[in-house]
Amino acid sequence: MYKNEIEIIMKSFTQYKDFIPLCDEENKVRTDEKDNIMIKDYFGTMIVLELINGDLFSEEEIRQYFIDVKENLLNIDKNKIVYSFGIFIFENDPPIDKVKIIEDNQVNKVKGKKYLRSIVVNLEKQSVVSHSKTKRDEFGVKKHLDKYFSEYKKIDNSLVSFEDIVEKKKLESTIEFKSEKPTITYVLIALNLLVFAIMGLYSWDSGTDYNALLLQFGSKENGHILQGEYWRFIAPIFLHANIVHVALNCYSLYFIGILAERVFGKAKFIAIYFAAGILGNIFSFAFNFSPGVGASGAIFGLFGAILFICIEKPALFKSGLGVNIVGVICANLFYGFTKSGIDNFAHLGGLIGGLTFAGIFNESKKRLWYFNRYAYLLLALIITSATVFWGFNNTQSKTTRLVTQLEQNFKAQNWKEVEKTSEEILASNPSKDINTYALKCIINSDIFLMKYDAAVNYSKNLEQLDQKDGHYFLGIVYYNAKNFNLAREELLKAKSLGAKYDNIDGILKSMK
Repeated sequence: MYKNEIEIIMKSFTQYKDFIPLCDEENKVRTDEKDNIMIKDYFGTMIVLELINGDLFSEEEIRQYFIDVKENLLNIDKNKIVYSFGIFIFENDPPIDKVKIIEDNQVNKVKGKKYLRSIVVNLEKQSVVSHSKTKRDEFGVKKHLDKYFSEYKKIDNSLVSFEDIVEKKKLESTIEFKSEKPTITYVLIALNLLVFAIMGLYSWDSGTDYNALLLQFGSKENGHILQGEYWRFIAPIFLHANIVHVALNCYSLYFIGILAERVFGKAKFIAIYFAAGILGNIFSFAFNFSPGVGASGAIFGLFGAILFICIEKPALFKSGLGVNIVGVICANLFYGFTKSGIDNFAHLGGLIGGLTFAGIFNESKKRLWYFNRYAYLLLALIITSATVFWGFNNTQSKTTRLVTQLEQNFKAQNWKEVEKTSEEILASNPSKDINTYALKCIINSDIFLMKYDAAVNYSKNLEQLDQKDGHYFLGIVYYNAKNFNLAREELLKAKSLGAKYDNIDGILKSMK
């Protein structure tokens, strides 16, 4: 009876708590009638379960067990955290003398980071008693045994061999590396540093402003993308704003890139990195109207790809890797949303890109719809298409295109088109800067078209945004309308407010 019962208990620990039994020399699972050991790694902490047949162990053997286990714990690396659980299983009521030995030898901490816990199980009465000196049920071992008697024991697992359960759990908790040396990761880090160094030296040597240089080299800038410069979806992956930016991204790439390249192999790693980087920049284009640079979208994609692997392998997720990945992602997104100047939409886009492309490259044999690679391909196409469509057709992009047209018409002195385009921009409820620019353009066009009343009204609207500019343009309108008294009054007000227009003094002199 004991051997059958112990195998069912061990099966439950493997199925529900991810413990793996020690195998024999032939790497096969054997259930011993007297003593069985199971191990689990939990966030770097080693948890050891030793399931002991309390009926077959003599009192002396129980004493020797505690001596041996304490000695073994002390021989393990001092920096390694280890919890050892001695689970003494009896067919019925355990002898009082044996229980006393267990109680007397129980210690909370053996030494340093080594801990010892003892539990007594009565199979007949289905009772579980912890003899630990701490009241906490670390890692839910006692809770699991209680649940075994109330729930798991009733489940018929006789058709599934213990060996099959262990093999399945091993597959869920291990990753097959497809590439030994992370060459591509090192190349990408080197490229990021090289591009930053070249641009920095060129900026210093030529006296060119570094931010202006970023724009020339391909930063994500919505106005230029709307004019057809689609290469700006790729170029920002290699550009960085400053030395702290490039250093943090290179460190993050080193941290996650080595693992991702080994897991996916070089070709898939490159595809995920650039797909995530491009989708990150597409998200930034659609939802963030400020210029952007950096490899962080691509790096978030690598985190997303590893997260997919952890979701596919639940035991791997629970072992610590998945939780750590989620923690890093959440911490970075939270920091990005609470601090200005960080392009979190690029991070989100990259994360989604990494998840979806890992799904496209998925080799899982699980016949579940959410592991179907074609579903991820369709999802990637839908997300990318929808985001691109929104990016080119949202109100801000439409306004940006109108501003570009306005600039071109203004340079060509096509005043009727300037007036028409300015009116469209003003009707779109633009930002203050664009509103100011459009008002200045339409005032100029109305002066040339001799629509002075309209120009006066627009100048008064401008005054509400910027007093000195408003008074200056009112003065110019009145001057062109030959109303010199009002022109002089407005220009003097503009000058007193600090308006910096070279022609103010000349116009004032011409009216004397």
